[in-house]
Amino acid sequence: MGKAIKNEIRLFRRTIYLPIFASLLLLAVHLYMGSYCVSPPVWVEPVLVAQRSQSLGLVAFLGTLVLSCFFCARLRDSGLEEAVRSSKHGLLRLLVSKGVVLLVFCALVCVSILIYDLVWMGRFHLPNAFLYSEFQAVLLHYFLPGIVAILLGMVLSLCCGQLAGYGVVLLTAFLVSPASNFLFVRFAEFLPVGHLKDLLVLFPVGDDYYPDALYSYPGEGFRFFQNIFWISLLLLPILWALRPKTGWKLVGSTILLALAIGAFPAAFYQIGSLNKANDAIAREAEYTRSSYTYYAEKNVRQEDRAADFSVSSYRMRAKIGLQLEMQVTMTVDQRRSTLDFTLNHNYCVERVQSGGKDLSFRRDGDYLWVQAEGAQEITLFYKGSNTTYYANGQGCFLPGYFSYYPMAGLWPTYDSGAQQLAKIHPDEKTHFELQVSAPYPVFSNLAEENGIFIGEAEALTLAGSPFGCMEEKGGRGHFFSSLQQGGNFDWKLFEEAVTRCAGQMGVEARELPEQFVAFILPMTPTLGNSAEVFSDSLVVTGHCDMDALAVAYLCKQYNMQEEKRPLLNLLGDIEGVDKAVFRYRTRLVRYSMAPKEVVYPFLYAKAQQRVGPQEAQKQVYRFLVDEGDRRDVQTFLEELCGFGEAVKEDEEALQAP
Repeated sequence: MGKAIKNEIRLFRRTIYLPIFASLLLLAVHLYMGSYCVSPPVWVEPVLVAQRSQSLGLVAFLGTLVLSCFFCARLRDSGLEEAVRSSKHGLLRLLVSKGVVLLVFCALVCVSILIYDLVWMGRFHLPNAFLYSEFQAVLLHYFLPGIVAILLGMVLSLCCGQLAGYGVVLLTAFLVSPASNFLFVRFAEFLPVGHLKDLLVLFPVGDDYYPDALYSYPGEGFRFFQNIFWISLLLLPILWALRPKTGWKLVGSTILLALAIGAFPAAFYQIGSLNKANDAIAREAEYTRSSYTYYAEKNVRQEDRAADFSVSSYRMRAKIGLQLEMQVTMTVDQRRSTLDFTLNHNYCVERVQSGGKDLSFRRDGDYLWVQAEGAQEITLFYKGSNTTYYANGQGCFLPGYFSYYPMAGLWPTYDSGAQQLAKIHPDEKTHFELQVSAPYPVFSNLAEENGIFIGEAEALTLAGSPFGCMEEKGGRGHFFSSLQQGGNFDWKLFEEAVTRCAGQMGVEARELPEQFVAFILPMTPTLGNSAEVFSDSLVVTGHCDMDALAVAYLCKQYNMQEEKRPLLNLLGDIEGVDKAVFRYRTRLVRYSMAPKEVVYPFLYAKAQQRVGPQEAQKQVYRFLVDEGDRRDVQTFLEELCGFGEAVKEDEEALQAP
């Protein structure tokens, strides 16, 4: 075998156009990676390294395919085919030798990419934990697709003539490139061509993927199965071309078909993927859709109805792999024939049981109805993955206001005004027990005992990744990503803000609970306005306004009425982004008597002009925590800013001659 490999290396060097083409391909990789590292786009995140590129993936894949076709075509062109077929295992040795040479070239491409990415890591001082994600992504985006390209070139050289082989190469280039999108779009409404395009493309797709410091960039697990699917299929014609004994041929074919069939579901549906392609091809899978596409365009049902029961305890088992798999046992406090829950539509309920007996259930969007038949303990089995609040092999970020576990009642799940997922705000504390199996450390707002998160809370937040860190001190902790700058949370500043704002609100500054956790949001546009305050935990950015956060915390402690939440959101920004106070100048908006939140900033600005910013803020603070004040937000703001007086003055001015 060693002699055969040396002969193939010699043949590669002496065929002048092969080393020239290989050198040009390597030069293209170096030019792209080098220019990216020297002057990256201004918007790029530190965790979005240069190799996460559709254009680079396309060049590497098609370049390796063309090189494989040229190199393997020498077998047919040189008239050696009959000679190698006449000797025992001659064709096998020849193909293996050519494959080794091509694999060395593929490895050179991957090593070049890896070196530039290591330079990138050093430039941004990324931690060593990032290396694992780096190796994983290079393997799944470039090395395994390179093997597929090599095998495809071999199959074409064995099964097609020269012109037919080059025709297939051109067709492949068309199908996997963005050039074919206009064709796929025309059939996407009535055929699953979007999934077909996904199955064909082995490298990163689209340039609108927003990484975050917790998830990193997507060396996603489904790509392993995608490559296994194609490798298994391409080995089949090669196996039959080798002409082994019929028994071995059948055994080998059976094994390869079994591998392809087993890998197909994850490859075709891209299970657990967050990567959103910008090819405009319609798909039924949520991983290619924004929340707006699913909820607004399809006019998905929205409810707002509290349950006539409550869940007194949850016992959960979570397994995080390609996607989230959950077993949730709930105990309810009332016997009901039907129990209604909110559970995100991305999670597919497989079965519902009580005492080992299957119960019937119905799903409609984000809602679930279970025919409980009076049972007070039911168990749900479901699995799935959401693209905004994720849980897969890359990372996990599941805030407590997101319905990744069943929440009693039917609650709004989409905010059409903000065009993002709506938050669910549980009022009562519930007992939780959760056991998690994941390929990385996972943390929660509950205390951990013997590998189980256990305790009482309003909601359960989970977060983790290879880069996730939890710093604890005296029962207080904060979770952050080691890749993210500004991931610290200053508890002293927060406590000072709570004391200061409590004085302005005229209430007592209650001490923080013994178990209190702050989860620092991964900084990414896809999460939107995702900050939230619970009685025992915070989900915030690393640059939030401490006063706004303290006010939100105090409102939570003093059971602020939910109807007052828009005013709380107007006061300050716990997202860490500056908000402008819009001053509407048209009479249509100013005198709109409908209870629309769009007029709140205008009314608050008028109140600041009338009584001064500090007094206006003080009055709003006290209104938020005053349980006896049942005025709605608009009425309160109108009275605070003297809106009625302004209307009267304008009416008199209009009636004047």
